[in-house]
Amino acid sequence: MLSALKPRQPTNDPVPIYLILAAGQAFFFSLIFTVNLIYQATVVGLNPLQMVLVGTVLMPIVFLYKRLIVRDSGVVEVEPNKAD
Repeated sequence: MLSALKPRQPTNDPVPIYLILAAGQAFFFSLIFTVNLIYQATVVGLNPLQMVLVGTVLMPIVFLYKRLIVRDSGVVEVEPNKAD
């Protein structure tokens, strides 16, 4: 009974936390895009061509945003060694 009251020892394995965060980010990213498309079609009244144009503009913006976040987060990207 007293063993349930003892504090847990923290684990040093970051993999489960990373997987949960990556899965959550992917899920919410997909959810936002889906809700955005439904909003554009129903409320704003965009036709299919206009939705494609909005998506075409949105994708490079997302790409640039992700590149800025990775660059500013302190994550070092390692380039593979080139064979001489």
